[in-house]
Amino acid sequence: SNELLKWLNDNPRKSTNTRRMLRLPIVVEFEDDYRLNYERVYIGGTPSQSGNVVLLDLDDTALGMGLLTQLQRLCPKGQKACALWLEGYWGALVEYDDDDDDDGMSFSVLKVGNMIDAVSQQVTTIFVEAN
Repeated sequence: SNELLKWLNDNPRKSTNTRRMLRLPIVVEFEDDYRLNYERVYIGGTPSQSGNVVLLDLDDTALGMGLLTQLQRLCPKGQKACALWLEGYWGALVEYDDDDDDDGMSFSVLKVGNMIDAVSQQVTTIFVEAN
């Protein structure tokens, strides 16, 4: 995960200096059975007990309907975690100089994709917009 994080931090923009669109496999763990808050959000295809994951802060300001609301509808009831594809930009949608939130890396969600099938188990691919 260190190599992935380094690459994401080093390559947020294309050669044209526009932001690079990414499609990432994301695991969302909810705080409780009511699924009103996130416990942890990280890059991956299956829930992990490991602390060796890239934690994310999801910025959903570009979505018409809040991400948490969409996830409550998409994720199977009775599960405290689910995996799905999210498309967006690495970093906050609006970048500020005084942003010192270091709980995790920011990912700006522009599109909510499909759920990741439990059969596919291990996802080792991310999709990156070319230069």
